[in-house]
Amino acid sequence: MGNHQMVIAFSICLIITSCCLSFADCAMASDVIRLFEDKVNKNNVNVKPLLNQTETMHVNLSFNLVSITEFNEVDQRFSCNAWLDVYWRDELLVWNSSEYGDLKMVWPPNEKVWRPSLAVANIHNDFKTLEIKSGTVMLKNDGTAKWAPGEAFQTFCKVDISSYPFDKQRCDIEFFIWGMGLDEVVLHPLHDGINTDAYKKNGEWDIVATKAYQEVRGTTTIMSMIVISFLLKRRSFFYVLNIVMPVLVLAILNVFVFLIPVESGEKISYGITVLLAFGVFMSFITDMLPQTSESICMLAVYMASLLILSAAFVCISIIITRIHHKESLGDPVPKWVRKATLALECLSCQNKKKTNPVSDEITSEKKKVRNPNAVSVLRAWEGSDPMTWSRFSRALDSFCFCFFTLAILAVTGTILVQMVFGGKNITIDSKIN
Repeated sequence: MGNHQMVIAFSICLIITSCCLSFADCAMASDVIRLFEDKVNKNNVNVKPLLNQTETMHVNLSFNLVSITEFNEVDQRFSCNAWLDVYWRDELLVWNSSEYGDLKMVWPPNEKVWRPSLAVANIHNDFKTLEIKSGTVMLKNDGTAKWAPGEAFQTFCKVDISSYPFDKQRCDIEFFIWGMGLDEVVLHPLHDGINTDAYKKNGEWDIVATKAYQEVRGTTTIMSMIVISFLLKRRSFFYVLNIVMPVLVLAILNVFVFLIPVESGEKISYGITVLLAFGVFMSFITDMLPQTSESICMLAVYMASLLILSAAFVCISIIITRIHHKESLGDPVPKWVRKATLALECLSCQNKKKTNPVSDEITSEKKKVRNPNAVSVLRAWEGSDPMTWSRFSRALDSFCFCFFTLAILAVTGTILVQMVFGGKNITIDSKIN
């Protein structure tokens, strides 16, 4: 019985000893406090974290995109939300983990650790360092430090709207270390592009490609920079449905003014109605078009041209109406009008049915037999219908309809092809002037 009690007591002692050893190997709160008192609280954040101050500090940076909040073509401003992963090695905050309960990682306050004073070179608003208070610093026992600050970036972006709304834009975010040259701190991109794992898609822009690369700039002070590039493509369906299609419909309706006969009395009123509709529509969509003079928007030029053509169609319709009513005034038809009428009819492919004199005489004789009391009408054979001012106005209408229809279709096709496939070939490697 005594032996059994000794075995139980020995087992309890082993269990207690193993528990104590396991707790001894774990970092306790006292170890963390002691590390802060020995290392972190005594650290000077104004000193470059290198034992040899003549050496160059190397900082790695990664860009993590969250969302694209705005792309303002008028102000040429690109806005996005993102956070950075910044890595460096702090040689002044290195400790032996075995001396602090195998403590290998701590999260000291930002103001207790040296951090690179990052700034954006092409910032759109106030030019200053990033006043980032968010994001804690993670520090390992070997001196490796990681800082993950988040920020809403607003940068200047050169805009080319010549192919709007089928355009592509390239925007950059240029990071550098404020006040430190290339011999003090060197920035390195951690990846060739950006991280989009947390990215929420934008309703207006698609990200075609991204790139992150290092640049060296400066004249008096040579600085190391990291450039984050975005190649964006506009989602054009909304603009095609709300801008391009209505413009094309109005352009087609514009030409149909030449198919309305003068006798209807609605020719000029129809042209003015289309002109006013075009003007009102342009006033609505002006705010949707990018308002900048550095690059010419082909769609805006096309719309302005159609508005001028609409006004010209009204003027031409008034002239044609005036010519039509010259016949009621008894004005004679000059020879040049006869030649012009025949030329216009030929150009507009109007096939006039020729009158056969022999058949006309037979038909006339039959009519006389059937109606002996009818008065015979003297007709002079000219090989076509009698030349009148009304005929000249109809020839003008037909010619204008054919000519302007072909012209508008050709110009519209050229403009659309140029907008979709033309313009500047902007790529992720394009240089921004």
